[in-house]
Amino acid sequence: MIELYSQGNLTVRQIATQLKVNERTIYRHLAKCDKATARNNAPGSVIAMMDTSYWGWILVWWP
Repeated sequence: MIELYSQGNLTVRQIATQLKVNERTIYRHLAKCDKATARNNAPGSVIAMMDTSYWGWILVWWP
């Protein structure tokens, strides 16, 4: 059941219907499991945008 949830493409209702159990049962099992296990921790691509257009003065203090 945790494996179905951790894939991230099924809702709790869909999992409950597929396993023929109540939604409350799914929530109970999710509450007992390790939170890191229940999340999708697969690596993905990231886009980092940085603003490098600052043309002002930068004060550097050397003690």
